[in-house]
Amino acid sequence: MAHQPAQPSTNPQARVSHGGFFPPEDASLPALPTCYASICSFKSAESHSKGASIQDEPAQKRYASILASRKPQDWPPSPIVDIDGLMEVEGADQVGVFPVVDMKKVDMREFNKDKPVYERVELILYRLIKPLPSDGTDGYDANAHIVAHAFTVDRNGLLMGANHLGFGWSLGKAASLSYSLVMHVNAEECVMRDGEDQWWIQEATFPRAGAGRGIVMSRIWSPDGVHVATEYQDGLIRAFEEKPSREKL
Repeated sequence: MAHQPAQPSTNPQARVSHGGFFPPEDASLPALPTCYASICSFKSAESHSKGASIQDEPAQKRYASILASRKPQDWPPSPIVDIDGLMEVEGADQVGVFPVVDMKKVDMREFNKDKPVYERVELILYRLIKPLPSDGTDGYDANAHIVAHAFTVDRNGLLMGANHLGFGWSLGKAASLSYSLVMHVNAEECVMRDGEDQWWIQEATFPRAGAGRGIVMSRIWSPDGVHVATEYQDGLIRAFEEKPSREKL
């Protein structure tokens, strides 16, 4: 279960300063009631020699020319709130400060141009801000890294989908209804290492929308090009509708 603090940050200026992040002490502040709950299922690790293992060509290869056009750290920050109208007002260069990871958004506008929404792609590059705490045994807590991945790919998915659906300037409602993260590898293969070249990729697509709802699907790719997990999110996505006036004519 997830909670938000019941009082402001212990260092509120860190949030607005360039590259600043909320201090760890904020996690110990008094908490509000539960705002998010998750049901998880677990399985034991298995040898790769048991069963089949297939995957698509890595995102690093399929989008090689785009990704090679600049260094990962030189892409702009993933927006604080990825809605077209808000970015036009606030500026697209706002530092998207986010706990745990540094996130960069690849410019996919040329790639997406003239494609139907279900063929469009958004790429988010991310890496740890600093190593996660160790579990005191083997040097890392693999499950904590999985949680970090799940947290990261949930950040702006529905909002990016709304932009592609034409609601970037008229978004009325957006809310997650269900969220699933399916792991395709053993937990230790999801550990994010420290290093300049340790950039993971979120490949987000928007395969279906209708009846006020939309699906966002994200594939998570390791720096080595392994498809480690797939996220599926069903959400409410609706354009703004002006409420009819109750005034008598």
